[in-house]
Amino acid sequence: MDESTCPVSGLPVISKPEWSDLKLDTDYYVSFKKIGDNILLHLPYGDMKQFNSNRFYELRETVIRSAFPADQKIIDLKSYKNLINGPTAKERKNVYKRLYEEKGRSIGFIVYDLSPVIRFMYQAAFDLTKNMPFLCRAVDDYQSAMRLAMDILGLSHLETTNLISEGFHQNDDWVYRKNGTTIEFMISYDNILYCSFCGIVRGDCLSFIDKTLSDIFGNNMISGDYYYIVNYEHTFHIDKTFKKPYIDAINKLHKTYDLRIISSFICGANETSSSIHLFSERLKDARFQFVQTVDNALHLIRNPLDASSGTDAEVKVSPQDIENLISFIGKVAWDSDDIPDVKFSPSSPLKRVADVLTVIKQDRKDLITELENRNCILKQIVSDLKVARDKAEAANIAKSQFLASMSHELRTPLNGVIGLTDILINSELNEEQRSCVSILQQSGKHLLTIINDILDYSKIESGKLTLEKNSFDLLSVIENMIEMVANQAYKKNLTLNVDIEDGVYPLLVGDSHRLGQILVNLLGNAIKFTNAGEVKCSIRVIADQNNKIDLMFEIEDTGIGISSEKIPLLFKQFTQADSSMTRKYGGTGLGLSISKKLVELCNGTIGVRSTFGKGSTFWFVIPFEKQSGVSLPGDKICSKEYPFVILAENELERFWYAKLVKSINCVVTYYGSVEDCTSSTLTNESIQQEILNIVIDISYMPANNPESLLSKISEQYKGFDLRFFIITIPSVRSRYECVTGKYTVTLISKPVFPHRLKSLIVTILENESCTGSKSEISYSNLPVSNPIAHSASPGCPGKILLVEDVATNQLIAKRLLEKCGFSNIKICNNGREAIEVLKTQEFDLVLMDCQMPEMDGYTTTEIIRDISSDVKNHMVTVIAVTAHALKTEIDRCYRAGMNDFLLKPFTLVDLKQMLVKWGLMDS
Repeated sequence: MDESTCPVSGLPVISKPEWSDLKLDTDYYVSFKKIGDNILLHLPYGDMKQFNSNRFYELRETVIRSAFPADQKIIDLKSYKNLINGPTAKERKNVYKRLYEEKGRSIGFIVYDLSPVIRFMYQAAFDLTKNMPFLCRAVDDYQSAMRLAMDILGLSHLETTNLISEGFHQNDDWVYRKNGTTIEFMISYDNILYCSFCGIVRGDCLSFIDKTLSDIFGNNMISGDYYYIVNYEHTFHIDKTFKKPYIDAINKLHKTYDLRIISSFICGANETSSSIHLFSERLKDARFQFVQTVDNALHLIRNPLDASSGTDAEVKVSPQDIENLISFIGKVAWDSDDIPDVKFSPSSPLKRVADVLTVIKQDRKDLITELENRNCILKQIVSDLKVARDKAEAANIAKSQFLASMSHELRTPLNGVIGLTDILINSELNEEQRSCVSILQQSGKHLLTIINDILDYSKIESGKLTLEKNSFDLLSVIENMIEMVANQAYKKNLTLNVDIEDGVYPLLVGDSHRLGQILVNLLGNAIKFTNAGEVKCSIRVIADQNNKIDLMFEIEDTGIGISSEKIPLLFKQFTQADSSMTRKYGGTGLGLSISKKLVELCNGTIGVRSTFGKGSTFWFVIPFEKQSGVSLPGDKICSKEYPFVILAENELERFWYAKLVKSINCVVTYYGSVEDCTSSTLTNESIQQEILNIVIDISYMPANNPESLLSKISEQYKGFDLRFFIITIPSVRSRYECVTGKYTVTLISKPVFPHRLKSLIVTILENESCTGSKSEISYSNLPVSNPIAHSASPGCPGKILLVEDVATNQLIAKRLLEKCGFSNIKICNNGREAIEVLKTQEFDLVLMDCQMPEMDGYTTTEIIRDISSDVKNHMVTVIAVTAHALKTEIDRCYRAGMNDFLLKPFTLVDLKQMLVKWGLMDS
């Protein structure tokens, strides 16, 4: 260990071999030295382009641990004398970040011996970083750096001890030390107020000054006429935010407490600090004397004879001095940048005024020069930023084009896979073939989900995703989303329920598509991670005021659950709670991240409650507007208490059906097994009704023979006229269709929606009550908010033109249209052929591919809409059939004149929805 003495501060300097010549990178080294108890000196050398801030802070931390106590405050001094070049922008940014993280331990970061450009870069960054928790400065040399460090530590302030021996005293809360500023107040027995400023003086210390002086003056520690000593000996900068407010504060306090300064003594002042007092009209009644030290000021106060011999009042001001000052001020204000040479007599009080004006003039010159330099640098920065912006915009355009291209290229073959499997699965297949096609179909849909997730995430990240604002029926959205995931649940024998609170207003304004996307993501996850039990979607009102309503959606499952330490990872992109889940369950890890971002785009919040091994509840709250001018029909209930028997093995569903039937004014008896149901003691005498309604959920009883089951129940309740409501999953529904002729049966396929089931039961029972005959109303044909045709309508008269260049896509679209009942279909291979056909024929609908050779769909549509073209029907409905999923491409379709768009790959249901929407199919 080597030890020496600092020539500036006299503090010991310690260096050790293990702190010296430490390698950061190929051509960058650093040595460290400890100065006194608080200062760490950095002496780097080499090429700053090789500077690695992370490595540097690792080495620095090692040295600090060996050189300083754990709670020691530290000032860093760093020399740039032996460095070439400057750090990269990334490393500079990281340095500022790491500096900010040092709050609580570091109290100063001072760099010196910098080139003008590097110094400007540092100082500009320090100036912009107003919230840095400690002092950061760039200074000229080691001497300036050490003096500043000493000022920060308060080691230069030795007057305090001397003044105590002179009869001054001080309270602890009269001292201010913060961000490189030290302010101390003291008072003496003979009505002297002492204030010293050390380091940087800013406006943020004004509240301390006001509080301290109010304490001193308010408690009469200083009263009436007093002397004021202000010590600027260790002040190196006075901020403009301090000057005028400081004088205003003193003036206000004087007025409040009826005080007057006999004389102010300004110690160690430079021209800047002098100007605060000399040019203050607020304190023009106070006399100022400029002295070198505090001892000089005390001597003049306590020796009035000496003081009077040197006061401004005793000095004569000659007419020539006044004339010289007027001439000087005129030249300073209006002449060239040169400082005028005007002589004053040595004893003239006006000489200091001239000195201050000279400094102001020089400061103005320096400021102009600095501004010119900064303007040059800023122009270069602006130029660099413009180049960077242009590159970023070009990269963004390239990214958008790539996404559009990838969307098209991936969706086009998927359209063939999903479209053909959709056709095949509805054709005559044996069980093995149907199983293979089903797997192929699910694989294609899974791949499409992954593609959609990646594209959606890219759009959200780039800010390209915008929300729509449309009117929609919430019940319709919920039904559609539940139907989309229902088969996944039923394949795992899961119960899938919907619980909608009574006060939920269904006719809303918002983005129904994104709401559906969030629900499908969360429902799909719940089903994926649940092997037994229930998945339930609940909706309730959080706030309802005027035309605004906040709704909470909860997706509850009885699945594997999530441990508490994994929950914070859930909403991060490309992340699952356990990496093994990706292998077991699949997925991109983007679903929850996308859901979170979509909820936040809707001004909502999202969260989760979970118990490992028991299940999870994902919830989100979104605000909506209510549709105005729309009245809701009231809930239907039965006119009398019809008797019902509920048979459901699943306890949750059993109580759910019972609750639903009770809500429509009916009497319920429920059973959990066929044995209990067929052992019932119910008779028509006991309930005084001839007709008995029996709801049977056979989802968990697929092994029962339908004929045998209904025969047993009919035998048990032979005194009644029975009506059966049989609830089944789609895969076993066909087994029960054979009994509909022998018994009065209404088959209901899951998923079951409360409002639809209640409406069905009430409608059937009330119609039978009025007509005396059995109703033939079907659950699936019951009017709903967003009806979809459930079967083909053979012989539809519509005439359709299909414009598509890919043979596979032609085949798929034609077959799907035929399944919808359309036989009059004309196919064209490109836009040019389509225009020739449209010149001689009229069509009810044009399905238009967008990307085709010879003439694309956009150009073709523009020609169709052009009234000067020879097309027979310029107003024909044109539906874009596109694999481009980005909004920019969809907007392009609308700008070209297309009426709507159908996104590839599409299914039979998607096509039917579009045909119903545009009036080519009945709902």
